[in-house]
Amino acid sequence: MELLTALLAAVQHLPNALYVTQKIMRKQTMSLCQKIIAALYQIANQERFGFYVAEEHALIGKIIEIAELPFEQESFVEVKSRLSGLTSALNKIGIEITQPCEGYLTVWGPGVKK
Repeated sequence: MELLTALLAAVQHLPNALYVTQKIMRKQTMSLCQKIIAALYQIANQERFGFYVAEEHALIGKIIEIAELPFEQESFVEVKSRLSGLTSALNKIGIEITQPCEGYLTVWGPGVKK
């Protein structure tokens, strides 16, 4: 699934989906936050049971890979720093990130019961 397609699919659950979709489509490029959100949505949807568990660095590496960001230390630091600030936006599209134990993160997809 292409990143833009994943982002558009993710926002379809919002009450103002049409407005958000129009805003996304007007822009020529996606912001880093949009790429991270789309990557997390895609990660959760690729899993058979709708959730993905990994060590923090592995999850960030997967986000960087799916978002097609450069595999550099700077990208890793940027993604890690933005993850905590995206909680509200992720919750609005039905994605939740939890920390079941030290060093591991779980990405829960939309509609998945914990």
